[in-house]
Amino acid sequence: MTETDSDAREAQTDVVSSETESASELSRIVSGRLAPIAGQWHIDSGFTFLGFEVQRLFTRVHGRLERVSGTIVMAENLLESTIEVIVETGSVRTGHALTEAAIRSSQLLAVDDYPEARFVSTGLAAADSDRWHLFGDLTLRNVTKPIDLLCRYKGAAQNPFGQQKKFSVEAETSFDRREFGIVDFQDRVPGAEGLMVVGNHIRLTLEIEANLDDGRDWNT
Repeated sequence: MTETDSDAREAQTDVVSSETESASELSRIVSGRLAPIAGQWHIDSGFTFLGFEVQRLFTRVHGRLERVSGTIVMAENLLESTIEVIVETGSVRTGHALTEAAIRSSQLLAVDDYPEARFVSTGLAAADSDRWHLFGDLTLRNVTKPIDLLCRYKGAAQNPFGQQKKFSVEAETSFDRREFGIVDFQDRVPGAEGLMVVGNHIRLTLEIEANLDDGRDWNT
């Protein structure tokens, strides 16, 4: 190995060590898995994604809900941590105006009567590998039902373009819309065995970026 190669490897090691030390300030290991440090974190609405997909005829409709907010309280005892997520139902986007109007209508989300959906956690448990089960209650159209989200912690760092201390987590779940009283558009399509206008099962994917509470409002 040349002196130049040695210097380059040492420099690379210094960078990795620096990143590890920085990450360790905002992460901890619980049950062999990385998790955020204790504290109160606020969901950064501008960098949080809530997507959905549902079968429509032969294809699947993919969309998102653009206005998502909430608070995550990471407890010293990680299993006592809590999360509350609030979603503005009228912020649905699919890229197709008629589809968006149908979703917002009284036949589906009924956004005029129920402008918010809410998830409130009730428990946390280790799952396989590096994932967690996040149990909680989803309230949609004023109906509350338990759901289970499968979550993975993606890490924490200080934003290099600001002062926010951030962590990120991704989650997924699915539910049957009939449990929340959403029963329209279930018509069977003539001549197509088992095909419906809109399927009953909704898949949700969530990517959260959260800021550690330091007294500043990072959403303004």
